[in-house]
Amino acid sequence: MAGLAERARHVAGHRPTAAATPAAAVAARAYALNHPSEQARAALAAADALMGQLPEGERSDTWLTYGEQKHHVHLNHAFTTLADTRRANESQQRALVRMEGAAVTSPPT
Repeated sequence: MAGLAERARHVAGHRPTAAATPAAAVAARAYALNHPSEQARAALAAADALMGQLPEGERSDTWLTYGEQKHHVHLNHAFTTLADTRRANESQQRALVRMEGAAVTSPPT
């Protein structure tokens, strides 16, 4: 699983794009699940650095972009798996704050 995630990172590149940023975050999750915590933490740092540089036009919450809420969901899972509960909680809270501002639609009653 981590090998496939790492290949996705390679294909997505290392520039801050809506493809490279989640590829790094998903790789962090894969590494965390396979217990190489140093690689997971390096991928987490890369994902955060890419997110910080991601152009505003690629930060919205669509199928083709990568919003902050999605980012923190990925980070939360990786930090939880690494037993870093403080950082997992921080990411969870940031995801929830982003979710509050999102448009939520319900089926008509």
